[in-house]
Amino acid sequence: MHRARPPEVARIAEEVISQAGFADRVQTLAGDYHTLPFPPDRDAVIFFGVLHQEDPDSIRDLLRRAHQALVSGGVLYILDMMTDASHTRPKFSALFA
Repeated sequence: MHRARPPEVARIAEEVISQAGFADRVQTLAGDYHTLPFPPDRDAVIFFGVLHQEDPDSIRDLLRRAHQALVSGGVLYILDMMTDASHTRPKFSALFA
């Protein structure tokens, strides 16, 4: 069976994961996170640098679907550069955006 090559970011992440010795424990998911179903029974879901570009309804949907994919006691990790309602603070996040 031919496996489609994942997008570049997922491919690089898979290399880093493998080099760290975690290929048997960490799985990437390549695709459009707006429509791609999250696989069930995950110990953790990580959102890294994506939520800042989403509107509140999309963020709620992503968090809901991530939560549904977690096992009981699973963890949701979020790392991002969010701004306040004025989009001017914190300064570093505003400059990033």
